[in-house]
Amino acid sequence: RSSSSSSRTRPVVKLMVTSVSRSYSEPWRRKPQRESSGTGFLISWGEDTQQPIRIITNAHVVRNATTVRARASFGPHVVSCQVEWLSLPLDLALLRITEGDWN
Repeated sequence: RSSSSSSRTRPVVKLMVTSVSRSYSEPWRRKPQRESSGTGFLISWGEDTQQPIRIITNAHVVRNATTVRARASFGPHVVSCQVEWLSLPLDLALLRITEGDWN
């Protein structure tokens, strides 16, 4: 199904992630930060179909994330995100946009 409205409401987003893995044997030491990227897609969340918007992605993309930024396929704008829900067994994560706008 390809319509301009569905491509605008459910576009693919690129995620830019900064993460720090934990050392369980030496919890006082921080491992170096790591930059990675992944993809996700936008969904409407709640009763209002326009806002708020959430992003669905794989849990392994945002595991141990310290910062997550997203850029939608329909424009150059970048927004900051926060991991709202994460399930490692399902390898799914839900992100909430915390700062920025797609417009």
